[in-house]
Amino acid sequence: MTIFSKLFFGRVRKNIQTKAISRRLELLGLEDRITPATISVNGSNEVVIQLVGTEDISDLNTSINGSIITINTLGSSPNTGSGTGLTVNSGSILVNTGTGGLTGFAGIKVLGDSGSGNTNDVTIGATGIDLSSAPGAANQSLTIDLTQVTIDQDTLTVQGPIKTKGSGNASLTSVFVDIRANGAISTSSTGNAAITALEEIKTAANVTTANGNITFTGDTMLTGNVEINTTSGNVLFNGRVYGDQQTTGNFGLKANSGSGTFTVVNDIGYRVITPSNIYPLSYLKVATTNASAQAISLNGSKNQVDSGEVNLNAGGALGSLAKYLQPL
Repeated sequence: MTIFSKLFFGRVRKNIQTKAISRRLELLGLEDRITPATISVNGSNEVVIQLVGTEDISDLNTSINGSIITINTLGSSPNTGSGTGLTVNSGSILVNTGTGGLTGFAGIKVLGDSGSGNTNDVTIGATGIDLSSAPGAANQSLTIDLTQVTIDQDTLTVQGPIKTKGSGNASLTSVFVDIRANGAISTSSTGNAAITALEEIKTAANVTTANGNITFTGDTMLTGNVEINTTSGNVLFNGRVYGDQQTTGNFGLKANSGSGTFTVVNDIGYRVITPSNIYPLSYLKVATTNASAQAISLNGSKNQVDSGEVNLNAGGALGSLAKYLQPL
């Protein structure tokens, strides 16, 4: 081979190798971007959806056909994984609760990625998640926890209803939680309903339990008139409660805690998250047959309710609670 040939073909081989390496790096980068959710079954017979990287779910919902429960997980990445009775497809999980399948199916758990900077947004679609008549175990829960790393800006949006089964709980946790008007949450038996946000909860939906507790942890903005009903559970707002405007005509809260207690641990009608100001409720109506001294506890140092009705009814005396509610 002449010197010219060696130089020419040597450059060709070098160019081919360089392009191959570059293409491999591109494919590796693509693999990182499409890392799929990992699907499994945990020791409690719950179907676990572990989000990976910055994966989102744009429409999480369920449907039932005989012994088959379909969990739709439409989102930015396909699913992978396996488990007893599971058929894992790209955008759905089929749960066979029949013979040889996951006969003790006990609910759904969605977990955010634990890596710093990996924000996960999950939306429960308009169809919602209804486990109230699902085959499998007598008690079935829904757990969504996106707050594996608190510095991420994860958002959980609920556009459709949530129903659990038996004493199954409904637990929603994220940095931001946005529950739309059609996102009513209901549990039966002793099932609890717990909504937690590290930054802020926005809700326009009703919450109903039989004997379970109802808990909002974090400051809560009412973006619609909200009704909370339980037969014997306790209702707790572990933060502030306020409307969605710095004007009159905001939304109101009606709570019937049955024989349970009703507690707000911080101010009513005041928002401290930017923009902070007075965000009054348009009305506050609370009823309980509980006769204890703490049947209705409003522990904020300042509370603002618009010119609408303030109605507090307990089985025992209200004491001086009413004086802390100051109409504008």
